[in-house]
Amino acid sequence: MDIILFVIGVACFVASFLIFRTQKPSPLSLLLKFLSSVLIIVCGLLLAFRGGKLSHYSMPMLVGMLFGTIGDVVLDLKVMYKKDVEDSNMYMYMGFVAFAICHVAYSFGMESLFALSDVAWFCALPLWSWYLILIAPTLVMTVGTLMMLKMQHIDLGKHKPIVTGYCFVLSYMVMSGILLCILDFSTYWMLGVGFIAFALSDVVLSYQYFGDKGDNKFFTVINHVLYYIGQILIVIVGIGLIK
Repeated sequence: MDIILFVIGVACFVASFLIFRTQKPSPLSLLLKFLSSVLIIVCGLLLAFRGGKLSHYSMPMLVGMLFGTIGDVVLDLKVMYKKDVEDSNMYMYMGFVAFAICHVAYSFGMESLFALSDVAWFCALPLWSWYLILIAPTLVMTVGTLMMLKMQHIDLGKHKPIVTGYCFVLSYMVMSGILLCILDFSTYWMLGVGFIAFALSDVVLSYQYFGDKGDNKFFTVINHVLYYIGQILIVIVGIGLIK
């Protein structure tokens, strides 16, 4: 019941944010977006402390949520000040860095879930082998994403190095979630869906930042809906399953 109320609360804040955001980026829309992310953090904290004590396994996920919120705010500042190209690019880089840290933290959180999983043979493997298993699909996803953007005539220009690095970190996180689904689909399938939704929101965002969809209201809505679906599922499953 508490989870349902949490989802309804986030949905209300996100809907309110999008109503104002699709009209014109403003301090009010930024505040509503911030409150949406804060509510997700609050839910994460409640789940992390539900046993009366914070589990150290929950810490990476909470850190990821915090930096995700920072990235949320900073990237909206990019939109609010898009007429000033220098400031806009600065906010975009800051947002990329914040979300990259978010993805790294979530990836460490996935390692906690690997260690807590019931798949004995996988848990018995040394830590370095987990990285080895994930690196190949991560590279494939990174290269595939960049090729897809190029085929869609998305010109990254001078931003290509930072976008490539960000794409690698994002791909590693997504592949960590997918690996968990493969190991225990019935338990972690929602987490996999969450990470995929997160990644798709970034694909949509790339069309807005580097393509011709910057002011497209439909893309703005889809981007944020996918993003918040991803964050909600990551919180519920990623922290909710940690004992």
